[in-house]
Amino acid sequence: MDDTPHLNWQEVDWEHFNKVLSMALAPAPPLLLASADEFQQMAWHIMQAITSTMEMCELPNHPYHTEYRTLKNCYADKITSTKKQHWIDWIEDLEGNNLWMASCYVSLEPTDGGKSHIPTLIAKNPDGSTVEASTNGKKSILIAEAFFSPPPLTDSIPADFIY
Repeated sequence: MDDTPHLNWQEVDWEHFNKVLSMALAPAPPLLLASADEFQQMAWHIMQAITSTMEMCELPNHPYHTEYRTLKNCYADKITSTKKQHWIDWIEDLEGNNLWMASCYVSLEPTDGGKSHIPTLIAKNPDGSTVEASTNGKKSILIAEAFFSPPPLTDSIPADFIY
């Protein structure tokens, strides 16, 4: 969770803010910047001036940010408790074959719900022997060979063909 204060820019006294910022920028008058280093130095100076002005003007925190954070956490807690209660209700109502399903759910390795796992692939070679692919690299080769034919040995387009 981001605990950095979020400022209420709508309640800023802009006349005062601009006066303070102008004083902070005054020591560095506008110049033609001839190099990347000069540009970086000027950008740093401007950022320092803005940051110090924000601190000097004591910009107020917006109350909606605190309310948003509270509601977001409440929502996340409600989702978690609802999922837990649903699981408990489902387990308590199990009968017959659903017991086996529950056993499978509990016995499976936990996942993050992300990308699917491709199981070990078994393919037959032209000579009839089988080969297993258990790594992603080997699986991708087997899948590519299955879906994409090798290029023909001879080109079917005449060499002098004009497009």
